[in-house]
Amino acid sequence: MNTRPAEEISHAVHVAVEAAIWAPSIHNTQPWSFAVSGDEISLRADPDRLLRLGDPEGRQMLISCGAALFNARLALHALGYEPVVRVLPEPDRRALLATIRLGASVQVDEDTRLLHAQIERRRTHRAGFTDTPVPERLVETLVRKAAAEGARLTPIRSEAAVRVIAALTSAAQDVQSQARAFTLELLRWSRPPGSARRDGVPAEGYPRTARHNGCA
Repeated sequence: MNTRPAEEISHAVHVAVEAAIWAPSIHNTQPWSFAVSGDEISLRADPDRLLRLGDPEGRQMLISCGAALFNARLALHALGYEPVVRVLPEPDRRALLATIRLGASVQVDEDTRLLHAQIERRRTHRAGFTDTPVPERLVETLVRKAAAEGARLTPIRSEAAVRVIAALTSAAQDVQSQARAFTLELLRWSRPPGSARRDGVPAEGYPRTARHNGCA
């Protein structure tokens, strides 16, 4: 039983949900919804925001929801709580992806503070990339961080493999661009200049110049 004051619980839950909705999502569809009961937050997938042509299996929707869950966990940790997470807690309720609640009090380390401070600063980069090498130390750190989350990050170090992946990505984009229904679906989630919407990709989020050759 949680004996913390109701005001403390309410504040922590609010901060966690606000952090969650800043998470990156496929075409900024924000395909999630949240329900709160006491100190527990339920994260659900929102099928109405599924890209039925661009993401028919819902894989990227689930990845997006996973990013929202990560942000909620990070926010609670930054407030000094151990986030207690149950993933897919009820098999007969497929839309319910996870629950998260306030656990024991914990010390907040500097890495958590720094990472939490980046939540609202995060932006998706849609332009080209430079040829500047990524430091090996950074790559190794990202691999370790992914493993800590139960994922596997595989660096592609071969120049030949990079060229193959870039070519495949470019070819896939060419195929998708020829599909009118696919393009219209993306346009639905593209904000016009001056739009007050909070979801969808803003007009300024697209590159103003052509991408570099061979860049994904």
